[in-house]
Amino acid sequence: MRLGISTKLWITLIILLLGSSLFTYWTTLIIYKHFYVAQTEEQLSEQGSKLSALYQGGPITPELKDKVILMNSISNEEIKLADNLAILGECLPINHKDPYLQLLREKLFNGEVITVVGEHAQCEKDIIAVATPLMDPSTNQLVGAIFVFRKLATIYDAISEIKFMLFMYIFLFILLGIIVGKLITNKLTRRIRQMESVATKMMDGDFNAKLVDHSKDEIGKLGQTINHLSDSLKTTIQLLSKEKKQLSQILDGIRDGVITVDKDGGLVKCNCSSRNLLDKLGISKEDFLLLPIIKQNFDKVLKQKEIIVDETELGEFVFILYLAPLIEKDELWGTAIVIHDITLERKRERDIREFLAMVSHELRTPLSYMKGYTEALIDGIAGTKEVEDRYITTIDNETKRMERLVNDLLDLTKLENAAYTMNNDQIHLDHIVDKVVTRFKKAYGNKGVVLNFQNIGDNELRMIGDEDRIIQILVNLFDNALRHTPVDGEVAVKTYLKDKYVVVEISDTGEGIEKKHLDKIGQKFYRIDKARSRQHGGTGLGLAIVKQIVDKLKGKLEIESVVGEGTTFKITFPSI
Repeated sequence: MRLGISTKLWITLIILLLGSSLFTYWTTLIIYKHFYVAQTEEQLSEQGSKLSALYQGGPITPELKDKVILMNSISNEEIKLADNLAILGECLPINHKDPYLQLLREKLFNGEVITVVGEHAQCEKDIIAVATPLMDPSTNQLVGAIFVFRKLATIYDAISEIKFMLFMYIFLFILLGIIVGKLITNKLTRRIRQMESVATKMMDGDFNAKLVDHSKDEIGKLGQTINHLSDSLKTTIQLLSKEKKQLSQILDGIRDGVITVDKDGGLVKCNCSSRNLLDKLGISKEDFLLLPIIKQNFDKVLKQKEIIVDETELGEFVFILYLAPLIEKDELWGTAIVIHDITLERKRERDIREFLAMVSHELRTPLSYMKGYTEALIDGIAGTKEVEDRYITTIDNETKRMERLVNDLLDLTKLENAAYTMNNDQIHLDHIVDKVVTRFKKAYGNKGVVLNFQNIGDNELRMIGDEDRIIQILVNLFDNALRHTPVDGEVAVKTYLKDKYVVVEISDTGEGIEKKHLDKIGQKFYRIDKARSRQHGGTGLGLAIVKQIVDKLKGKLEIESVVGEGTTFKITFPSI
């Protein structure tokens, strides 16, 4: 059981009060007793000396005896005159067999005053006796002695009174000590409890609590020190909290994932990017740290204490890992893992390689045709004028296809540039569609394909956009529908207003598109039937251009198709 400071102070105070009181009590009694006995001895000796002064020498006279008897009757003490030297021992409170009695006799015969305290055999009471010798001046011989007695009971009665007074004094002293001690202890412990309360609040993070103590003693100074400590801790913790918050904000503002672990592999901190990244991977932070590639590089950092850089693939993502040792006072305490997502960079590099390969392939075919037919013309192996004309026509067609391909590539590159902006004019979509439909009427009629246009509701379909780019969208889609719709087929064009959007739909009755191809339509150089597309003069970039323009104008491109029935392209733009 642990005792509180108040209990300890009380126990200490009580022990001190009792100890000091008992010491004072017994010391006072002993001193008083010795003082009183010594005073009594002095009084008895003085009285005996006065009586012995009445002796003038020679034999003891009856007059002297009468005077002693008279003094005995009027005095509080008992006085005896002994002229028989043989009974000197009987007059003293000492056993006649005691060897000390002989020493006392010798002192008396030598003229010395003796004092004896003890129990007298005749009265059976403790007495104090003073014997004054009567020496004959002429012979210097002991002729008798005057004995003055006082009962010790008288002394003890006086001491008893002193005991009672001492007891009352000690009782009052202890009572006063308890009262004063209670006040001091309560004040002291109350101040200490206030300090404890403030310290507890400081421990819980509340640094606004203060000690109000204006005293100049040690506890007051301690309270002031605690207040200063509280202010200092508050300032320090605020600075640390601010720095921690700033560091956390900096880490969360970094696009790369940052994970900090201690030297035992335990997680210390991770930023927002790392949490998002791990969510995309579908693994927890703990599981990520247990991946073989992470554990392997983590062990390297612990051994080499150097930055480790590695590249790894996790699912569909590619990352560069930077593992840096965290060292304090030449001791490694943890590792910082920086996860740099390079998936887009690698995809971009792959796309560039694929793009260059596709461009090279697309250019190689017309160049091969042009080279072959040109060499045939130069070598004169065409034979007839008709064959030469056919060769020249083929070279012209392939040249035009290369021109379209280059123009489309340049246009697509321009559209893919984020800095490229379009005109933001107020335009009427229904008027533009009607204009393009009119332009394609002849081409559709020449092929035997019916082209119909209907503005449902006869509403004015106004929007913000670039008219030239809208025309480019429609030309690509109309041209695409014409190429893929057979003779006697039909292409239906509809425009209408739906909610807050303007919509244009282009539906053909061509061969349709399988579902597996729908998501890939709009990719550069993607063709469902490459041989047939090349035969119709397509570059594989038309729908990619359409998709880029629609996205730039904040629209939406939807494709629905049923194999053997046809395809519908639906484009939606915000209306005004």
